[in-house]
Amino acid sequence: VVEYTELTIVEFLWQKRLFIIFCVWRFDANYIEQLEFLEEGVENLVEREVVVLLDYSPDAKSTIRTELRPRGFAILLIGKDGTIYLRKPTTWNVREISNTIDKFPIRQQELRAKN
Repeated sequence: VVEYTELTIVEFLWQKRLFIIFCVWRFDANYIEQLEFLEEGVENLVEREVVVLLDYSPDAKSTIRTELRPRGFAILLIGKDGTIYLRKPTTWNVREISNTIDKFPIRQQELRAKN
């Protein structure tokens, strides 16, 4: 989990998947619930090479916030290739996140290479 202001999506290309949580303040109920979901399934995220980025300060005008322009609470799931596979205004549990990642083309290649 990384709190950031100057990171860019390009820094993670072909290395990690990104799960980004945006909100307007760190005590947002959805934000807190999403963090709890992630804590429950951190092993699954590590296995899928996911970096979680937290952005709860619109005033900081982070590079990624400026690029993706979320409104209020939002979660985004970005593949290693930089494709935005998911953008939602609601929380998601790690099972849902993992199932979605497992359908990504690059993840399918990774799973085939393991077997």
